[in-house]
Amino acid sequence: MHPQEFLLIHDPICDHEWTSGEQVYTLRGHSGAVNSVAFSTDGTRIISGGRDKLIKIWDAENGKEVQSVPFVH
Repeated sequence: MHPQEFLLIHDPICDHEWTSGEQVYTLRGHSGAVNSVAFSTDGTRIISGGRDKLIKIWDAENGKEVQSVPFVH
């Protein structure tokens, strides 16, 4: 799996070990489709935005949700 494919994954979000292709964990929390996913520049956080109008911040080391913020447009 290529890193670009990560952006196409819908809820639940899966993180993979890119060198082996092995799934490390699944991020569950959005109530609908996930529109976008990004890693922080230091690689410690994963940020996701979903159709449920939430932005979620995840710990990239253990896959746990750190914060959930409503998206207001």
